[in-house]
This record gives sequence, C-alpha cells and structure tokens, in this order.
Amino acid sequence: MGSGCGRLKTSTASSKTSGRTNVGQPYVMRHQLKKVVTPAVRREAVVYLCEAHGVSPRRACDVLHIGRSLVRYLSRGGDDNDLRDTIKRVSTERRRFGCRRIHVMIVREGFEVNHRQ
Repeated sequence: MGSGCGRLKTSTASSKTSGRTNVGQPYVMRHQLKKVVTPAVRREAVVYLCEAHGVSPRRACDVLHIGRSLVRYLSRGGDDNDLRDTIKRVSTERRRFGCRRIHVMIVREGFEVNHRQ
C-alpha cells in the first residue's frame, strides 16, 4: 500500500479559475436593488418616473412592463377593522368556540357578515 492510499490527487489545473475573472455567484453584485414586486411599489415606481423624468403614465408603464390598469386600480373593499377586532375579542374570550359559533356571536352583536369571515 502506497502513501496515497484512498486519497485522490487534486491537480493544479482544477483549482485554477479557468481564465475567468469573476469567479463565484454572478448574480450577487448585479441585483443590489430590490425587485419591484408588489402593486403598491409598482405604482410608486410609475409615479416616480412620471415626476422625475416628465414622461406620461402610459410611457412609464410601458417602460416598466406594468399594466396601466394596475396604476388606475382603486380597491372597493370596505374597512373591516371593527369586525376584525370583534372577531379577535370573541375568540380570545371564548377559546373553545369554533368559527361557526363565533359567527353566531358576531351576528348577535349586530354585524352583517357571511359565514366565511
């Protein structure tokens, strides 16, 4: 048995960078800014382009690849803060009650909600 029993020799050629100047993960330095993902951030980006560069909202949406309907969208949902607070209060008071019983108690308190809330 030789001195190199069970060991693999690593060549110096495999440890070189193969002539590449940037070794490692290439996306680390490229993406220093966060992605524009949520609708609110996309709307802000369109407003920024319109104000800073003096372009129309249509052109700003086209440059950012954002639909114009996203910029114009207005939510029609109501404010459910009172309902949410009541659901949390009832569920903490009555820990053993399930969603159906909590729904009954909320309806008794005067809220008009369907069974899914």
